[in-house]
Amino acid sequence: MALFAAPKIFLTSSKEVSTLIRKIRKLLTRVRRRPGKAGFNRRLLEQHRDDAFAVMHQQMGGLR
Repeated sequence: MALFAAPKIFLTSSKEVSTLIRKIRKLLTRVRRRPGKAGFNRRLLEQHRDDAFAVMHQQMGGLR
């Protein structure tokens, strides 16, 4: 007997299948959402990119 055996699922009707799919989707959407996470911030990304570009050119100018 294995400690982590795969669960045996026997679905007998299409209603059970659709219910299981709905439950899995609900679980996955709950996992994806992070509380307090605002989302993608394009302005912040541009600021970091510009900062990294400036530092890179300062370093390359110092090597010459």
